Amino acid sequence: MGGQCVTSEQSSGRVEPEDPHLEELENPPSFPCRLVFFDEHLSYCGIDAGNVKMETGGIVKRIVVGITGATAVIYGIRLLEVLAELDVETHLILSEQAKRNICIESEYEVDAVERLARRVHDIKNMAASISSGSFKTSGMAIVPCTIKTLSGVAHSYNDNLIVRAADVALKERRKLVLMVRETPLHKGHLEMMSRVADLGGVILPPVPAFYNAPKTIKDIIDHTVGKILDQFDIDHSLFKRWEGVEDDTQTAGLNMVRSA
Repeated sequence: MGGQCVTSEQSSGRVEPEDPHLEELENPPSFPCRLVFFDEHLSYCGIDAGNVKMETGGIVKRIVVGITGATAVIYGIRLLEVLAELDVETHLILSEQAKRNICIESEYEVDAVERLARRVHDIKNMAASISSGSFKTSGMAIVPCTIKTLSGVAHSYNDNLIVRAADVALKERRKLVLMVRETPLHKGHLEMMSRVADLGGVILPPVPAFYNAPKTIKDIIDHTVGKILDQFDIDHSLFKRWEGVEDDTQTAGLNMVRSA
């Protein structure tokens, strides 16, 4: 890991201008809307069920991503990379410990991670767009999720923007995925996970599968990231899906291929 880890105090990536700039458009829409930079072009949009309807007719999902201070921040970084490749509009919130762990655990600098997102929000900014249910999204993923953040979500203790945005997803009946990263788990941890599940959240820990014969750490990471994308109904090819086997002969043949 070379160089000093640099953080950014300002929003990175593609920034959303304020509504007053609508007057810069030649034919501004008559309805209330917001602006986004999309593929480097300024377009106005309407919002529908967490998707952004571009004037060109395309539809882009909008997902909030929270990265907290648990180990395995690489999962959150990889999720941002894949969502950027898929042209999904991402709103990123980083905790202070997440920023430290990015420097400790990865070869990335914090500002490089922030640039993967369409918009970056300060965790202390409780007036951010994503703190309101009126700002429509497809939901939120907290990757990884600390036990402290799990506790905040389970008890609606909205003391920062990550927990508030998660609470918004729950109250608006949107998808909320928590990649809780802790082991072993005591009963209190399990009870909080159960509580979040009862509220409508999805507990999705980083549990690797081996039916797809992973060969690298990236393969293992991509499997969990792919499972997160599945929760938002986003098509991907991050791992080979299980298609079943017909009999023991086919299973034996599959094992021979994997061991070759």
